[in-house]
Amino acid sequence: MIDWIANKLGFRRTRRDIKARFDAASNSPENREHWRYADGLAVNAAADPATRAVLRNRARHERFNNPFMAGQLRTLANDTIGVGPILQLITPNEIVNRAVERRWIEWARAVRLAAKLRLARITRACDGEVFIRLRTNPRLRCPVKLDLQLVEADQVTTPSLLPQLNRENVVDGIEFDEYDNPLWYYVLRQHPGDTGLWGTNPMEFTRIPADDIIHYFLTERPGQRRGIPECVSSLNITAERRNFRQSVLTAARAAASLGAAMLESEMDPDEDDVVAPFTSIPLEQGMLMALPHGAKASQMRPEQPSTNYGELDDRLIIEQARPLNMPRNIASGDSSRYNYASGRLDHQVYDRSNVVEQDDELVNTILTRVVSAWAIEATSIPGYLPGRAGQVYLPRENDPLWPVPCEWIWGERDHVDPSKQSSAQATRLKSRTTTYAREFARDRKDWRNEIEQSGREHEALDAAGLVSIDAQSTPRVLEVLRNVGTIGRDAAIELLTLMRISRPKAERMVSAALDAAVPGEEVPPRIRDRMVEQAVPGGNGDGHA
Repeated sequence: MIDWIANKLGFRRTRRDIKARFDAASNSPENREHWRYADGLAVNAAADPATRAVLRNRARHERFNNPFMAGQLRTLANDTIGVGPILQLITPNEIVNRAVERRWIEWARAVRLAAKLRLARITRACDGEVFIRLRTNPRLRCPVKLDLQLVEADQVTTPSLLPQLNRENVVDGIEFDEYDNPLWYYVLRQHPGDTGLWGTNPMEFTRIPADDIIHYFLTERPGQRRGIPECVSSLNITAERRNFRQSVLTAARAAASLGAAMLESEMDPDEDDVVAPFTSIPLEQGMLMALPHGAKASQMRPEQPSTNYGELDDRLIIEQARPLNMPRNIASGDSSRYNYASGRLDHQVYDRSNVVEQDDELVNTILTRVVSAWAIEATSIPGYLPGRAGQVYLPRENDPLWPVPCEWIWGERDHVDPSKQSSAQATRLKSRTTTYAREFARDRKDWRNEIEQSGREHEALDAAGLVSIDAQSTPRVLEVLRNVGTIGRDAAIELLTLMRISRPKAERMVSAALDAAVPGEEVPPRIRDRMVEQAVPGGNGDGHA
């Protein structure tokens, strides 16, 4: 009616505003009960020291009492870190590269770098964070005395003995500047949970500059200063799964222990032997029990475990490992329900998360700072590195932020089909979408050593007459020898070496072609006969010369 009158009078009604709503924001009784613990606290207020301590303690308890969680964390560290990354220096000077890389391997083995990185990865997943202190260890069996000390989150806290400290810029043991850069870390000299602190002050601390501390944790919200366990969302699930298993075992054990019950019907009902309600009666396994007068009992039915116990347990394991991006077969250590395709598909998601962790968190947070600190000390030792290394390519004392030109190569998961892996590798090398350095690094090998060793082996086989030219390469070799007078001796030798013919053999072939050249003939007869003889079946067939 109102719309009709407005149209007659020539008025247009304004468009009614649409008020959208979200079901999750409604205040129904169910929603209020479900989200009654939701709050609007800031990240550092929500993860205050007391809350983080509770989460850490519970996560550690589950780690050491839940075999699946312990195995998942150990597997995560092994898959992410492995035996440690390979340092490859990228400078124009190959001598410097080789020397620096050898010295780095020597130091990394002395400090057990890979083992400490694996422990740091486990600690971050379980405790939420770990601190790595760069310090000098005079007893280290290496000229470079730089060492890595892992510090638990419990030891980094704001000391209560400093009332004059400006606590507005301090978040539980970390002091920041106005640009949110860490300046100082307050580290307790003893772990607060150490039981051997009698007669000492547990609040004694050391104020360590930020340049000597690496804080390794996962940032979940903007402005977050301290880490919480990565498995925090699944802690209740791990506890519920263990409680559920214990309840099933208790019910099954009780049903199996009580064989039968006998009713005493001849007893005088006036006697004071009636059992009070809710009284516990101990059971003896394999015994026949007589119940009080008037009591009835039935045979316990062994209904545990129920038919869906295995399915529920499997789902709980999957949900427990989801925060770690870990698929079911890795989380449970069981691939019996997988086929090859589904296993590879699940591994791709898991491997991708590990690659992100390696190339971003580990390299940018830890390894870049460690290799810079190592290089500063290594270049200060006379004669330890080549002279040019300290002058141009590596950090200097007056410029610690000078970047080290390097790459980090991590090992990869082995393919279950070696033939497919080799074929894919050959395709990548042929299309130049990869390098020999990267392909050898996948197998934890130095490409320079492998190529030099391969060359020495082929020279030894060639000297013994055990290497022949395959039939596929014969036409190209003949073409080079046919035009050796035109292209020149040195150019012909280089072309033959590019065809994977060893240099000594190429020199002999070119010299023989020049010495036996007959005017009017394209290829010397004895050279052609020798090439055909080497190309016939019966050689080594490996395609190498």
